[in-house]
Amino acid sequence: MPAWVLGFALLPLVAGLNDGLAVTPLLGWNSWNSFHDDVNETLIKETADLLVSTGLAGVGFDYLIIDDGWASRKRAVSGPIQHNTTRFPSGIATLADYVHGKGLKLGMYTDSGSMTCAKYSGSLGFEKEDAAQLAEWEIDLLKHDNCFSVPEKERSVQARYEDMRDALNATGRPIVFSVCEWGVSSPWLYGREVGHMWRTGKDISIAIEASWDGVMQNLDDTTGLSRFAGPGGWNDADMLAVGKPVGNRLSHTEQRAHFALWALIKSPLIIGADLRALSRETLLLLKSREVVAINQDPLGVAGDRVWKQGPKEVWAAPLKGGARAVILFNRHVASDDNFPATEMTVYWSNIGLPNDAQATVRDLFKERDLGVFTGSFSSVVDNHGVIVLRIATTRPTVGLEAWRPWICDPSVGDACVQDSEKEEMGRATQALQQEVGDEQARVTGLRQREAELQAAVARLEAQAAADADASAQRVHQVERLRAAEAEAAQRACSQAVDRKNLVVVLALGVASGCVLGFLAAAVFLQCSWAAAHLAAAAGAATLSPRFSGCQAVLFDEQRTESLGNGRRPRQRVAFHDEINETLIKETADLVVSLGLREAGYNFVNLDDGWAQRTRNGSQPIMYNETRFPNGIRALADYMHAKGLKLGIYSDSGNQTCAGYTASLGYEKEDAAQFAAWGVDLLKYDNCWTVSPEVMTVQARFEAMRDALNATGRAMLYCMCEWGVSSPWLYAQQVGNSWRTTQDISLNISASWAGILENLDANTGLARFAGPGAWNDADMLELGLPGGLYLTGNEATAHMALWSIIKSPLIFGADLRLMDNVTLGLLTAPELIAFNQDPLGVAGELVWKQGPTEVYACPLDGGSRAVVLFNRHVASDGKFGSHNITIFWKSIGLPPTEAATVRDVLLRKDLGSFTGTYTGPVSTHSVLALKITPLRRIQGADDWRPWICNKSIGMDCGLQRVSVKSV
Repeated sequence: MPAWVLGFALLPLVAGLNDGLAVTPLLGWNSWNSFHDDVNETLIKETADLLVSTGLAGVGFDYLIIDDGWASRKRAVSGPIQHNTTRFPSGIATLADYVHGKGLKLGMYTDSGSMTCAKYSGSLGFEKEDAAQLAEWEIDLLKHDNCFSVPEKERSVQARYEDMRDALNATGRPIVFSVCEWGVSSPWLYGREVGHMWRTGKDISIAIEASWDGVMQNLDDTTGLSRFAGPGGWNDADMLAVGKPVGNRLSHTEQRAHFALWALIKSPLIIGADLRALSRETLLLLKSREVVAINQDPLGVAGDRVWKQGPKEVWAAPLKGGARAVILFNRHVASDDNFPATEMTVYWSNIGLPNDAQATVRDLFKERDLGVFTGSFSSVVDNHGVIVLRIATTRPTVGLEAWRPWICDPSVGDACVQDSEKEEMGRATQALQQEVGDEQARVTGLRQREAELQAAVARLEAQAAADADASAQRVHQVERLRAAEAEAAQRACSQAVDRKNLVVVLALGVASGCVLGFLAAAVFLQCSWAAAHLAAAAGAATLSPRFSGCQAVLFDEQRTESLGNGRRPRQRVAFHDEINETLIKETADLVVSLGLREAGYNFVNLDDGWAQRTRNGSQPIMYNETRFPNGIRALADYMHAKGLKLGIYSDSGNQTCAGYTASLGYEKEDAAQFAAWGVDLLKYDNCWTVSPEVMTVQARFEAMRDALNATGRAMLYCMCEWGVSSPWLYAQQVGNSWRTTQDISLNISASWAGILENLDANTGLARFAGPGAWNDADMLELGLPGGLYLTGNEATAHMALWSIIKSPLIFGADLRLMDNVTLGLLTAPELIAFNQDPLGVAGELVWKQGPTEVYACPLDGGSRAVVLFNRHVASDGKFGSHNITIFWKSIGLPPTEAATVRDVLLRKDLGSFTGTYTGPVSTHSVLALKITPLRRIQGADDWRPWICNKSIGMDCGLQRVSVKSV
């Protein structure tokens, strides 16, 4: 009997692979990313040699996995799967011996369908035969894919993977089982009973074309799932896109972030690069021992996101011994070199440490202690970059578990691991408590070593002094950022706090509510036009005496022929910056005749292209007389006669994004001109600007604010600076809306992906919004794909999510081609009511479990607006719907309280429910609900994550919103 059989006989063989394998996440290499199905024996042997000779095996990368392409195209009518004898002439058993001889383990690939993804032999119906064959070859890991599978009603995803699990168990050989079903059946809910790792999303390389966007998509799909991972079973966010030459668009900074984040969330670290072409830079990254140590930490608690403010994120995990692994992550979409870095802070309260505790902070990439800090630590983080830290208190601390979002709480909607896992989790908790007790017992000894510690601190200070020259540039950058922040604070203090001294429209109450809009602009891919459109959204609404709406007409390149569930090509409508007076008047007529004005869309905004190419000396900005022969004043009169308002566009740089006259240095002249023309709104863009060292972003936008105030005319001021200077921290004192990120249409080539990126960039910012001042997540892509496209489900989700987060609702479709489905969605009255609710509290993400999310906000009168969102990347019709539950506790209602639930899109009451409501939500779609308790509830605000709390690291900025209790 082979030795491995004797050893494995000592392990319990149960349905839930409690077999001692994968105690920590796997480290290894996989052939697919670089070679697809073009694999052979020579390549695998060379890779095995390189894993050893490069030192990667020494770091722990000891699994060598042959992905698709090793098997024969067809199998016999009966019998096990066979290898391709041309590609692997010596056979798999001989190859396994070679790999094992190098101290490595060999992994193989099969599929739960009739064929593999590359159309080689699949294992459906042959699980026992194939498992036996793999065991006979002495394979150590099986990756089981999900292509060409049977319909769910014939054999569920879970059942197909259980079939292979049982077949592997029956062989008696310890084989790690990798469940690669792409997250379509929420495998985290059952994965620990089936395999050792389970994919949480689709492939990074195919989910989204741009690699960085794919990395972010998979990271977001794994957020909220760490509670299901632990020794023996891990969330798998897909292979590393590090060093992969073909199709990899990641910068080295992005690769470092990718590698570190995967290490912290304890995803298996599987290299996909061709080791023969690995650069020294990439090799050093992969061999970052202290970062890898986070992934392999024996406590086995996966990390998760613990704090977010727009593009700034803090990720953390506890480590054995009581330390914390922490990543400061700057995921800002801005790519301009003028805005390369952001200062970020982790507060001890974010990571379960006492605010007054002293802690040693170590940079794990640099493998260097940074010093001892109390309460917090700050550092500058590059765009798309990370700072990876180990934070350890100088004395043991006993803290609550509540800081860890991955602690399971079924009362707020967590689908927790099965009962069979609770004892294991309890044992892990007891072990951690024992470790804390041991640490406490050593406190006396630690105190006795105080003199030694002081000497160590002195040595650290000496080392810091020696490193001062090397760090001078970074220190200067920090000082410059802090100086700018101090200057901004001084300016804010010097300004009168009275709203009469802000933008004039604020004093008049014009922008008390979120904005509805319809934008007339040209699409020009040189710069951020969609950004400009939405900024115009801070206008005055007619829906409520306290609220304002903003309408703008963006000139789109294409339109949606149909918004059914399928994707339809759009007829091209190429306006670019070719706007003119006739087109704008036709649009105004249609805003009225189509009922859009009645729905609240009462602004028509001219975007880029209305002005002359050059300025006449020092004269104010002038319109293009060929395109607007009667002038802007006459056009404004036309709008006002129809009960509409006119918005206009300018830029804080030397020219607009499309190369027309801009307002830098001419703010007073241009503001006076706009006022004389009777303009009601200014959207102010951020192209062709000066260096922040010459004039900061904030200062440029303040200059136009002051110029607008000086005119005496009430004009809404929409700041379109793309979120590059974190405007939510100061913009309440500058304008009526501020863009939180770049254009949807410019960020990512796929519109849906761009919508999700802007939604995520807006998460955590609701606390800064309120009457008169709104976060602007960019324009609605409804009927306006700009060369992109949305399904009907995606369009509905987009509208509902923008409504609940109270982003200005600005759309830019060509109204002459507007279809009834799009028109109906844009004018959905109860959805618009979410956006225009007079309480004025912006909605926020309140719960997340991978691709399922819940957004909520309170409404005037005590109801809750709730959006259940299924953002799963799977597009296969077999996996089109997931049940999502909203628990009352998630929205600040007592679990025993009865409440009516209304579907606001169907405008239909669904009944009365107590404690929870569950509904099916299609992929990329939403269920938009209004939940009203049957009696008035007096509740605390702590259920709302947008309530600012400085003690846990929230930068509260210049908040101006006071939310009344329900």
